[in-house]
Amino acid sequence: MQNNIDIHAPVPSWARMFANDCVRPHARDAYHPKQIHQLESFQSHRLTQVDVACKEKASASYSGDDRLRQSVELKFGDFLDHYQAAFQGQSHWLASIDDLDFCLCQCPIVAFGEGAPKSQLPRVMEDFMIPKCLENEAMAQVNLWMTIGRSRTTIHYDAYNNILVVLYGKKTVTLYPPADTRKLDAHPIYSKSANHSRIKLDHSDDVNQPHFANLKVDVCAGDALFIPEGWWHQVDSDVHTIAVNYWFHGLRPNLIASPAMFPYYARILMSEMIKMEASAYLAELRDAQRTQRLHQDTTAATSAFVSADSQLERERLCWCMSADDLTQLQLAVAQQHPRVWTSFLSDASVDFVAFITTHWEQQDTDSEFLTCIFDPLGDNADVIRNAFVERNEAFQQRIFHRVLLATYGNLPSVANDSSS
Repeated sequence: MQNNIDIHAPVPSWARMFANDCVRPHARDAYHPKQIHQLESFQSHRLTQVDVACKEKASASYSGDDRLRQSVELKFGDFLDHYQAAFQGQSHWLASIDDLDFCLCQCPIVAFGEGAPKSQLPRVMEDFMIPKCLENEAMAQVNLWMTIGRSRTTIHYDAYNNILVVLYGKKTVTLYPPADTRKLDAHPIYSKSANHSRIKLDHSDDVNQPHFANLKVDVCAGDALFIPEGWWHQVDSDVHTIAVNYWFHGLRPNLIASPAMFPYYARILMSEMIKMEASAYLAELRDAQRTQRLHQDTTAATSAFVSADSQLERERLCWCMSADDLTQLQLAVAQQHPRVWTSFLSDASVDFVAFITTHWEQQDTDSEFLTCIFDPLGDNADVIRNAFVERNEAFQQRIFHRVLLATYGNLPSVANDSSS
């Protein structure tokens, strides 16, 4: 990953010593557990009530499930005293309450725009500035984070672009691109936890971590990480870590600017997602069949096709062939064995119909080729064409359901109430 924040790229980026662009000179050495309480901004908010996340000590992470998420209102001074007592190895009354861990999570120090949450610690923002790379961006919110013990979030995404800046300690961020949404078992889109994964994580090891392509970044004191909107991420924080993050708007405001266009946008996006999913699904099926031995020439392939014992075996033979070889096989079987060819197309599975029709479209086959493979069908040609149309629609419907499940999570059955 490059040592440079690029807020216009659709991928994460990282930078060393970025904190110097965010923290005002008077506070640069003060964001340390030993002296953070001396900051005037912190002293001025000792009596301010703040929302503090909490969890049972035995729990692996601070839950993103709205039904399980816990928080309490505390005086900021009490939380700060608990933080410093823990750093110094001393006792504090908060340490013994109901066997709970506490963490200051996503505490707004400034928020922008209509409908934004109220800033809980506005004086703290006086220690910070908007970094130069964000001066022309539409800011949403700046948040303060302070961990007492080790902490871990669940896997989630934000609806904003995000620059995470660590001031003390270290955060390890594991990133997954939006395209991996299907693998992350997201909460249903209608839930209040829609931007969180349901995968359970364990502090003790990575056994429950999703084992597919990801990017893991250590963000140490002074460093920053840019996380584009929509990127899934899970954050492990060391003890006593202090950080701020800058949320700024990305694509979302433009997408929701014209409500009258929502149905059109939704249909266009869904249509494109179905195309992508269909292509990926067919590629997976082809890869799964590639273990079968390939025949050296059209004559051998034709003989194997005709002598195959089942429809499934014939389809497998076709899945394994290159595009050119498959074209030659179709011509040979259609011309030399029209009954076998007719029976094969009549009994073609839904997946194979999608595969072979996609093959016809991608090969830019001319009308002469189609004539050669359809004329031998005789009176059955129209029946088979109609069956192919129906099976293609069945395939697209199946893919649509896969996209729904992968993108929106498990959805309840909805009755078709035509009377409403």
